[in-house]
Amino acid sequence: MSTILKRYRLYLLITLVSFLLSAGALLAIPIMEKLSDEGQKLAVIILGLLFWLGLIVGIVLTFFTNTAMRKMRIKAYSTGRLERPSLPGMLVFSNDITHFVFYGICILGIAFLITDLIFRWLPKNTMFPILSVTYIAFVIHSIIDGKNYKTYKTIKEGMHND
Repeated sequence: MSTILKRYRLYLLITLVSFLLSAGALLAIPIMEKLSDEGQKLAVIILGLLFWLGLIVGIVLTFFTNTAMRKMRIKAYSTGRLERPSLPGMLVFSNDITHFVFYGICILGIAFLITDLIFRWLPKNTMFPILSVTYIAFVIHSIIDGKNYKTYKTIKEGMHND
């Protein structure tokens, strides 16, 4: 496997872990209520750092990945092995069953969040797990339907077929 593909896999792994840390911070918010005042202050700082650090590292690594994969993508376009996307990954929808699972989670999560904001029908601490799962499903959808992952899969499959 080429160095660029290995680097992409590393970037992808760190990106996913970063976004998972960010989502985990959202999940931990209801637990903070059980802490003392001093513990809550510390937890707010730690959770805030985890959320923003995970989000920023994930986004920055997505840009690094895009740069690392650009040459391979151009080569794949020129050889006809990969079709040029007309939209960003978060706006592209695939027909794969795995992808439909993530679309469904995103749609259900958004529907639950919107209806709860309007009608306040869910218990108070239910919002954070729903928000966290919706956030992760959206991130995974954006990654697996994005041009970098499609380029990676196409090139990796081509290496096995050549």
